[in-house]
Amino acid sequence: MDIRYSLNRLTYFVATIDAGTITAAAHQLGISKAVVSKQLQILEQEVGTPLLLRNTRHLKPTDAGSAFFEDAKSALTQANNAYKQVLDRDQKPKGRLRVTAPVDYGASHVAPFVARFQKAYPNVAVDLFLNDMRLDLIKERYDVAFRIGWLKNSRNLAKKLRDFEEIAVCTPATFEKFNAKDPADLAAVPFILSHAFAGKTDWTFAKGDVTRDRSAQTR
Repeated sequence: MDIRYSLNRLTYFVATIDAGTITAAAHQLGISKAVVSKQLQILEQEVGTPLLLRNTRHLKPTDAGSAFFEDAKSALTQANNAYKQVLDRDQKPKGRLRVTAPVDYGASHVAPFVARFQKAYPNVAVDLFLNDMRLDLIKERYDVAFRIGWLKNSRNLAKKLRDFEEIAVCTPATFEKFNAKDPADLAAVPFILSHAFAGKTDWTFAKGDVTRDRSAQTR
């Protein structure tokens, strides 16, 4: 015959043996003494034998009760561990995380963060790929990507981390060669654009109230 036993009744029984009295067990469990007493009676009916010897002053387990106590306590421990494992699995990150970032930014900022992240979450394996090319995150199956530049329209979720600044620089020899004295003269100066930056390729230079557009060209 299939009998469905109640873990609650096992809990009441184990608590009663550990506490020494039904009153103390009820207090620890936060329920009434009558509830504990009734559930212990039902438990003895289910197992078909007395588990406790009790009078007005004392309570102790029978021989069957002592053996049942050890098994019941073990069963409750296993049940609690099963719940804990499920909860821990949901709360603690685990698995593999694929991350990509530009080479310079990745080496100086992302790599140290990944090291701290793996120390905090040892069950997560992080694959960090440093590459200045603009990769398709979905096609390449990346989970997280760090990008520098202006965000293009995308189905991906994005969050701004910090501001950045671009500065135009030139060697003195190149500057003298092209004799750039006015913003308009800069259009003739060869321009190198990093593929690590996304978005704008047009720069606007100004001198006083005069502005000129200069289209960036990669070399």
